[in-house]
Amino acid sequence: MFRILIGQILLCGMFFLGACAATQTGTQASGTAAASGNIVVSWFAGAELQTETRSQLREIRKALNDMLALPVPQLQARRYADYQMKPDQWTLDQLLNAYFLSASGGQQEIDSRFYKDIKKAQAQDILREKLREVEAAIPDGAGE
Repeated sequence: MFRILIGQILLCGMFFLGACAATQTGTQASGTAAASGNIVVSWFAGAELQTETRSQLREIRKALNDMLALPVPQLQARRYADYQMKPDQWTLDQLLNAYFLSASGGQQEIDSRFYKDIKKAQAQDILREKLREVEAAIPDGAGE
């Protein structure tokens, strides 16, 4: 019985230390993003891509390319296919919140500051990085 109790205490301790390390890593990542002062960098730093199909990945790739290339007024007016690939259904805000889980969790508001920061060098760098991740995730071949 004593061995089981010690084993449980050690297991709890290891879990606690792991949770502390994960929290500290997350805090460092969000601190780096916050230090940049760029809301786009903060939004994408540590964001996890969540998709089910190649078509969704292609739509995200299109949006990331648009963020890199289009002037802000065109970007704000742009519409994207929804998760069922019905064209012209979602704003950029809806697409990003549907497919990226932010490091802070929950939905993130995309406001005028986001669009102001989107053309800054730091934002463009992280957008290119996310674009590379999306392109690497799109498998070759036909079908979904």
